Amino acid sequence: MNNERPHRVFNEELDVGKRIKASKKEVKWIFCFGETGTHHSVTMRHSLVSAKREITLDGRTVVHKDAPENDGLCNHDFLCEGRSVRVTIRSTKDAKVVYHLYVDGEDFWGMRPYNQSMTIQRRKSDARQIQEDEAFARQLQAQLHLEEDSGQQQAQTQQPAPSSFDPMWEPEPAPQAGTSARPPAGALQHNSPAVTADQAFGGFGDSSFADTSFASSSFEAFNTKDAMDPFGEGGFGQQQQQTAAADTSQHSFLDDLSVLEVQQPVQQ
Repeated sequence: MNNERPHRVFNEELDVGKRIKASKKEVKWIFCFGETGTHHSVTMRHSLVSAKREITLDGRTVVHKDAPENDGLCNHDFLCEGRSVRVTIRSTKDAKVVYHLYVDGEDFWGMRPYNQSMTIQRRKSDARQIQEDEAFARQLQAQLHLEEDSGQQQAQTQQPAPSSFDPMWEPEPAPQAGTSARPPAGALQHNSPAVTADQAFGGFGDSSFADTSFASSSFEAFNTKDAMDPFGEGGFGQQQQQTAAADTSQHSFLDDLSVLEVQQPVQQ
């Protein structure tokens, strides 16, 4: 026999009539003995039309009555874990029906509520919910990381290859077959130092060399211009004037050299 004090857990009253809902009542009480005791469910179905009553304890029928009570008060007693349980049906003057449950003479609504047990169950439920939420958060985070990695890989795959063209640098053209990679003579002469008359003609005594070199260069310039413009178009007369001026300046320069040679003593 359990000597723990009963605790109320749950109570509800429903209308369950087929045609008229209010014609039949179903009342349910749930209680337990002590804070850690087993829950017991007492359910009563009462027909207000035929006065039939049926009471079940944990799904087992303990009371079944067909005859109505004439005094307006019905008491149905039974045992639960060796403790006395009573269900009372009472009709009021205003035709209302009131249902009560007593355990060891203590009214159901006078029992201590089962808050501690409900708190434990709520904590267990909350802990389970927290675990499920954490698992879902980890799964979502892993999925986000996977999508981010796949997006980066796709971006790297779709990125265009770097162009070999650099506007700030142009590669030197490769030398053709049979040609030399050396720069043209004009490029070397452009950066070469100034040449004096003695270095160009080998001294004042070699006037024939200077005359021959000048005549050769003039002849080549005339032939080149004549080949480019054989009919005299494009300023051939201007070219003749420039050539004549160059000849005059060259002859005056040669005359000065001849005078210098005459004045210079002959070395033995």
